[in-house]
Formats: sequence, C-alpha cells, structure tokens
Amino acid sequence: MTKSFSLSCLVLSRISVGETDQVVTTLSALRGKLRVVAKGSRQLHSTKRAALEPGNIVTAHCINTASMPLLTQARLTSSARQAATSLARLRRFHQLLEIVDRLFVEEELEAELYEFVLSIRRQLLEPAGRHHQARRQLEELVVRLGYPSLAQTSHRNVNEYVSQLTGRGLHSFEYLLVK
Repeated sequence: MTKSFSLSCLVLSRISVGETDQVVTTLSALRGKLRVVAKGSRQLHSTKRAALEPGNIVTAHCINTASMPLLTQARLTSSARQAATSLARLRRFHQLLEIVDRLFVEEELEAELYEFVLSIRRQLLEPAGRHHQARRQLEELVVRLGYPSLAQTSHRNVNEYVSQLTGRGLHSFEYLLVK
C-alpha cells in the first residue's frame, strides 16, 4: 500500500477532536467510505476549514498512518452552499448525508453507486429543488444496496426505514423541522 494517496470525495460528516482537529467521514469511488483525521482544520487560518463542510466534494490528499489516514490538503471541487437557501432544503440535504453515512460501510464501493449518490446530491442542490425525484432515488439506493424496497416494508418513509435498518434514529437537523 502506498504511503500517500489522493481522491475525489464527498464530505459526509465531521466530528471535532481535541482543540483544533476533526475526524472527517468521506465517500469516494476509489476507497468507499473513509474516515480521515484533519489536523488543525478548526483553526481560523486553516486552508482546509471551508472545504471540509458536509456536502462538499473535495480533492483530498492523504497519508496512510498506523491508525487513520491523515488529511494533509483539501481542495474544494464542488460546493454545497446552495442547500442553505431554505431550512427545508438544508434539512433534506443533511438527511441525505446522514442516510448515506449510515447505509455505507467502510470498504470499497462500486463507482456506479458513488455516481448515483452524487446524482441525488445534484437533485437536491438544483435551484428547482427536485426533492420528490431525490426521494425516489434514495428509495432506489436502498434497493441497490441489497435491502427490500420501501414498498415491501411497513415504513412510511426512507428515514424510518434507515433508522430501523441501522438500529438508531436519524437526528440530522431535527430542530430545522418545517411545519
């Protein structure tokens, strides 16, 4: 295995560790779901800070270490800031990221599945906001991963279904519920 590698990836989530570091969960066609350590990424002058926002697509340069890969550089390829134009849109977008994070395991991923996740992301970021089509694509993603279709279960929506499959409720932006 080579010491360093680069990959284009979707940032799924990030967790603060220590005073200035983060553990970033990414999804890429080459390595599937991957957790990396981004040292110093929470510092105000960090060049990685803005690129590592959840939902962004970045080109990440990493170094393999004994435990987790170390992210040394991140260059923004595609921003997800369009998701923040409304609370409903932001909520749907973060639910997508959490569902993908929950359903995929840390291993290799078929490039076709990665591209499918990116197409759902694009649907949610479009100005027209075709979230109904994105919802159908999420249901299709669950089937492509080998689970029964939503219609074959007693669940009302993908969120309930994924919560039952993973054994934990989804909690992405519950406080942004639009009533």
